[in-house]
Amino acid sequence: MTTATAIGRPETTLDRAIGGRSHAVGRVRGLIALPDRIVFIACTVFVLAGTLAAFRVMFWWLFLPLVILVVIATWRFMPQSTGVTKAHRNGAVLATALAFIWFVVQIPFASQYLVPIRDPGIYMVVGAVIAHTGGSPMDITGAHAIASHVSGLSAQLGPFGTTNNTDIRFQGSNGVPALIAIGFWLAGVQGGIVVDLLVGAVTLLAVYALSRRFMGPYWALLPAVILGAAMPFIYFSRTSYTEMMATLLVVASAIWIISAFNTARYSDFIVSGAMLGASGLTRIDGALEVVGAIAGLLLVVIGVGRIRTDPRMRWRALAWTAAAWVTLAIGIFDLLHNNPRYVSDLGAQAWRLWEATVAASAVLVIVSLTPFGRRTIEFTRASRIIAIAASGALAVIFVYWLSRPLWLIDHSVKGAPYLEAVASLQAQDGLTIDPTRGYSEYSLWWFAWYFGLAFLALALVGMCAWIYWSITRKNAAHIVILTTVAVVALLYINTITITPDQIWAFRRVLPAITPALAIAAVLSLRWLWKSRRRLFRVVAVLALIGCVVGTLLPWGRIMFTVDGGGQAAEIEHICSAIGNAKVVAFVAQSAPPNYSPTIHADCNVQVVTIGDTSTFSWKSLAAASPSVAVVTWNDQLVPWKTAPQVPTETAVVTMWTRHLLESPRTSSISVRSAWVGRLQPDGTVAFRR
Repeated sequence: MTTATAIGRPETTLDRAIGGRSHAVGRVRGLIALPDRIVFIACTVFVLAGTLAAFRVMFWWLFLPLVILVVIATWRFMPQSTGVTKAHRNGAVLATALAFIWFVVQIPFASQYLVPIRDPGIYMVVGAVIAHTGGSPMDITGAHAIASHVSGLSAQLGPFGTTNNTDIRFQGSNGVPALIAIGFWLAGVQGGIVVDLLVGAVTLLAVYALSRRFMGPYWALLPAVILGAAMPFIYFSRTSYTEMMATLLVVASAIWIISAFNTARYSDFIVSGAMLGASGLTRIDGALEVVGAIAGLLLVVIGVGRIRTDPRMRWRALAWTAAAWVTLAIGIFDLLHNNPRYVSDLGAQAWRLWEATVAASAVLVIVSLTPFGRRTIEFTRASRIIAIAASGALAVIFVYWLSRPLWLIDHSVKGAPYLEAVASLQAQDGLTIDPTRGYSEYSLWWFAWYFGLAFLALALVGMCAWIYWSITRKNAAHIVILTTVAVVALLYINTITITPDQIWAFRRVLPAITPALAIAAVLSLRWLWKSRRRLFRVVAVLALIGCVVGTLLPWGRIMFTVDGGGQAAEIEHICSAIGNAKVVAFVAQSAPPNYSPTIHADCNVQVVTIGDTSTFSWKSLAAASPSVAVVTWNDQLVPWKTAPQVPTETAVVTMWTRHLLESPRTSSISVRSAWVGRLQPDGTVAFRR
C-alpha cells in the first residue's frame, strides 16, 4: 500500500520503519496518528454537543458519558496511515507541540467579546444559556411575570424581544455555542472565551495532517505555520466565530476523503461525509460545502477522477452523501426548531441553498443508479485536455477577480442598519460616502493585505498546478476537495454579502478557501525548491521571505490587544455582586448597548428592564419580588439607601478598530463604571461592592 506524500511522488508507507520490534513500531504509529486522532475527537465532541443542543438536552451529566461512549465506539475509525518513518514521527510530534504552544501563547489574548452586538457576543451569550439550561432559548417567564404586574418594566432585553412571552431566540446554529457551553461548565466565562482558541489549535493540526498526505511531513508544517501566524486565523480563533469550526470540519473531511479513495473503506467515506455535513451545525450556509463535495463526487462517478472503471465506487459516493445528510439534517432541524425567526428573516436564501443540496444529491443518485452511472466513462486520452482547460479557466477567473478593483464598484449592501454602518466607516476613513458599497471587488486582494503579495502569487499558481495534477493523475480525492473549494469561492469571493468591514468580512473566505490557498502556496514553494535549479531555489527563498514578511506585516501592537478586553472581569464582578438575587432590575439609561442579555446568561438570573427611572415606582418592584438586584451605569438614576463612594466595577474596554480598505491596526479604549445594589422593601437600594 502506498500513500502520496508529495504530489507526483508516492512513498511506501512502511519504508524506513522505526526499530525492528512490533511494540516500537506501534508506539511510532501512535505518535504519527496523533494529529488525526486529536482532529477526530474534536469533531466528534462538536457533533455530539451540537446534536444535544439542537434537542435542548445539552446537560453535562448526559454529554460526558455519551462522548466517552462515542469516542470509544469510533476509536478505530482513523484514516489511512501516512507512513511509519522517522520523518513522519518527527513531523507529527513537532506539529502537535507547535499547536499546543500556539494555543498557550494565545490564551492571554483571547477575545472578551461578551456583549451580543455582533455574532461573537451572541454565541457567547447562547453558550452560557446552553450551559445553564441545556438549550439555546433564553427563558424569560419569570421576568415576564414581574413585568406584567409592574408598570415601567419590560421583559425585553435590549433589541431582543419575544414572540411568546416565555423565551428569547437569538440567531445562528447552536453547534459552536454548545462547545462554548463546555467551557462555561469547566471555568465559567474564562473557560468560554478560550474554546474557539482550542478549535483554532486543532485546525492547525488538521491542516498539517492534510498537507502531509501529499507534500511530506516537513513541508506540511509550512501551511500550518503560515496560517498560525496570520492575523485572520489568529483573530477568528481568539474570538468566538463559527467559521473556525467550519474550517476544521472542511479540512478534517478532506483528510478522510483522501483515505477513503486510497482504501475504498466505507467507514472513511461515512466519516468524511458526516464531518462535512456537520458544517450545517456551525452556520446556516454550511450546506454550501456539501454541495461542492457532491459536485466533486459526481465528477468522480462519471470517470473524471479515477484511473480505472470501478462501478462500485458509486455506492461509496452515495454512502458519503447519506452520511453528510444525516449531520446536515441535524443542523437544519436545529435552525428550524430553535431559531425559526432567524431562518425566516433570511428569506429564501437558506431554503435555496438547502434545495440546491437536495438537487445535487438527486443528480448524484440518478447518475449512480442509471446505466450511465454503471458504465463509467474513462477520460484517459482527454484527461490532459480537461486538466489544461480547468487550470486555464481558473487562471482566467483569478485574473478577473484580481482586476475587479480597476473597473467594478460593488453595490450590494442593503438594509438600514448595514447602510448606516458602511456610511459611518466611510466617514471615519475619509472615503466617499456611498453606503450601498459592498467592496466585494477587493475580496481576493484581502489575501495580499493579510498574507502578502508573494503568498497570493504562490497560491494562485499553486492552485492552477494542483488542479492540473489532480486531473491528469486522476486523483479522485483531490478532485472532490478542489471542487468543494471552487464552489465556495465562486459564491463568496464573487460577493461577500455581509458588512464589508475588516477583519469581520474576511470570515466569509476562511473556511475551505484560506487553508486551500495556504496549501497551494507551499506546493508552489516546494516545486521551486525541488527543481534543484539554483535560480528557482533563490526564487523559492525570496518567496518564502515574502510570505513571512507579508504575514507578519499587518501585525503591530494590536497583536497584543484583547478585542473586548476588560469585559470578562467586568461581568464576573457584576455577577458576584448580584449574588443569589432571583431577579435583576437593569437600568437601560446610560447602559452599554445590548448588555442585559449578557447579565441574564452569564449570571443565570432573570432580568427586567427599566426604561425610565424618573417615573418608576421602586416600591412596586420590591413588592412584586422579594429578591431583586439593581444594575446601573449611572449612579444618579437609583435611589440609594446610602450613596456609594465608588462603583462596583470600572472596566477599561478595548476594541479593535474597523476599516473598509485596510486591515485593523489600532484599537479604541472606553471606560465605564457599573453600580450594583440590592432593592430594599422601602424602595431604596443598598449598594453592593
